[in-house]
Amino acid sequence: MRKPVIGITTSYSDSGNISMRPAYVDAIRENGGIGCLLSRPTDPAEIAALAADLDGVLFAGGADVDPVHYGETISHPSVEVTAARDAFELALFAEFVKTGKPIFGICRGIQLINVGLGGSLHQHIEGHRQTPTPGSQPIQTVTVEAGTRLAALTETVGEMQVNTFHHQAVKVPGKGAVVSARAADGTIEAIEVPDHPFLVGVQWHPELFYRNYPAARGLFAGFVAACCKEFK
Repeated sequence: MRKPVIGITTSYSDSGNISMRPAYVDAIRENGGIGCLLSRPTDPAEIAALAADLDGVLFAGGADVDPVHYGETISHPSVEVTAARDAFELALFAEFVKTGKPIFGICRGIQLINVGLGGSLHQHIEGHRQTPTPGSQPIQTVTVEAGTRLAALTETVGEMQVNTFHHQAVKVPGKGAVVSARAADGTIEAIEVPDHPFLVGVQWHPELFYRNYPAARGLFAGFVAACCKEFK
């Protein structure tokens, strides 16, 4: 059986270069998939072709989603946006939803997914950025809701330790999304869409600690397994 090919969204520099940390690719590869870094095509037909040809997509971390996409203006000086990335990823998300193929979001990715579903974001929150503690060391407690896909993937109900590197978070969940984990202060840390075959977003970075933590590895193993089902 061939391995699933999974697209990974990327960041863009001011000079137009694309970049992304290799941990995303490693996590997919080590769980049986092939990670493919995506550029930013603007042609709708090309974006539709990506959704048709890829077996799944991972919306990765990066700059903030422009508040204009959820009906607001920038209200905090820490907000940094990349218009071209927003345009591409929102279009790609819409095409992927049509296909029913697996969608996984990490950090910015959960935020992009929520905005794509018509939800909104907190533009800035304090206390959710661990420094100087490395990302390989989970230090924040989240509570996972029973009966959710997240609980099944991580084999966890109740408290779980994760890392934390964000200053924005889901405010109002988008259409069809349910909250599957929260931090102790009530911040939404994970969402999913029960009516979709696999549509999960987490606010933390499991790609940084999956090798030593089974719950984090379970997210990637489950995602890749779901992508395999698309071509069986």
